[in-house]
Amino acid sequence: GMAWYRFQVTVPANLDHASLYLQRLRTSYEVYADGKLLGTFGKMRPKPREDLGGTGYVVYALPGGMRREHTAHIALRVWNRPTSNGDGGPGSGGGLVGEASLIEHRDALDKVDRLWSFVPDETLGLLETLAGLGALTLFLLRRREPEYLSFSLMMLLTAAAEWWHVYL
Repeated sequence: GMAWYRFQVTVPANLDHASLYLQRLRTSYEVYADGKLLGTFGKMRPKPREDLGGTGYVVYALPGGMRREHTAHIALRVWNRPTSNGDGGPGSGGGLVGEASLIEHRDALDKVDRLWSFVPDETLGLLETLAGLGALTLFLLRRREPEYLSFSLMMLLTAAAEWWHVYL
């Protein structure tokens, strides 16, 4: 069904280009600030489609240019299929509001950090692939020793699962 999540953020004075940095939601959603649509992901009603938003954060530009500190009212409209396990809303807190250039820089650093977090999985997938190909080569050279084939299949299937994980 449909859910609304609402909260307020304080935007500092003299901030001409403020941005909101929110954790990506796990399904279709819309983000509003002071009643104005900032962005969407997926399809909402009347023809909703469940799109998986993934992980990480998204940057939304806030309506600009107030010379005084003010409170922005943020609303998230989330659609989640009724039979889901209830993971349509925010997974955790940790959003930020600040100068747009600093938020963009933070987002770039977070993306690099996420990419580096896959290095162990990619390395393991590569080693399993090489071991599987090596064992397959040994089996082709010594066909009377089937353990090389079974080890090759085990390594290549495990590597395929690792690469699929990295791909997702």
